[in-house]
Amino acid sequence: MDLSATTMIKAPVESVYAFVSDPSNDVRWRTGVTESGLITDPPLGRDSEGFVKVGSQIGRWKVTAIDPDVSVDWDLIEGPYAGSGGYRLEDVDGSTRFTLVADVEPLGFMRLLGPLFARMGRRQNQGDVETLRSLLEV
Repeated sequence: MDLSATTMIKAPVESVYAFVSDPSNDVRWRTGVTESGLITDPPLGRDSEGFVKVGSQIGRWKVTAIDPDVSVDWDLIEGPYAGSGGYRLEDVDGSTRFTLVADVEPLGFMRLLGPLFARMGRRQNQGDVETLRSLLEV
């Protein structure tokens, strides 16, 4: 299910990319994230692996493609969800159109929540990109 969210950030693409390409910053803008980071050595690149902890749940991801200042793609490789995600950044007159891409399916008992999970996930991700916007706008 597509849980993607987009916002406009009044900051240059390079600044936004620098912030979001450091997974340890997820705790500052992603709802419920208490810890996040790289498992492999920095910097973020193709085949980098990282983790995110939300409550007692830990998810792991692996970068499948990266184009600095333009996009990052990853696959979820362990945790409560299956799927993929990433970031898309586009320069728009000195500002950044930022999209958090999320195409995920809940696993286990969470699958039973289906449409409710999708609605809540979209709302949460939109809130997250708006938090990112408020942190990064100049």
